[in-house]
Amino acid sequence: MIKVEYIEELQMWHAGYQDELGKLGTGFTAQKRDDAIFALGMSMGRNPERYSRPLGDYLDQSTK
Repeated sequence: MIKVEYIEELQMWHAGYQDELGKLGTGFTAQKRDDAIFALGMSMGRNPERYSRPLGDYLDQSTK
């Protein structure tokens, strides 16, 4: 899930990616909401391995 939030102290937007196990990859901060989302999407396309986990990580969680 892509999570987008406004950081009041910085007056900037932050976009990050996470799944049910936690944060994945690098998040991006920009003055415009769309720019933060776009930068995240570009990074996800260029480095998909940073935004995924081995299947075993999910299977291990279901047995706990």
